Amino acid sequence: MKTESTFTDAGWDFTTPIWYIGAAFNNGYPAFEGVVLPTVTTDPATGRGTIAATINGTLNQDGGEVCECGLEWGLDTGYGVITLTEKKTTGESFSEMKSFLPLRLESTRVVP
Repeated sequence: MKTESTFTDAGWDFTTPIWYIGAAFNNGYPAFEGVVLPTVTTDPATGRGTIAATINGTLNQDGGEVCECGLEWGLDTGYGVITLTEKKTTGESFSEMKSFLPLRLESTRVVP
């Protein structure tokens, strides 16, 4: 049977949540742990006034990698306007204050 160093010396990385190695699992050979997909939440707009609002989102799970997060907004679910993205990790929020938004800001959503 091979040891963990056999694999780490060959460039395997067991510090990320992709591969697992342990003597009591898979006869001590590396096993694929699977991939965790990023999940995000569109949070309610805040500070809505007559000409501005702050649109918000939260990265709930980053899947083990830094994610680029942004928001898309519009007068309906056709959206159409995408904000700049920000690098975020699990639990971090992101937002953008938009001036001169129409009074009828109807829909926002995150763009993972």
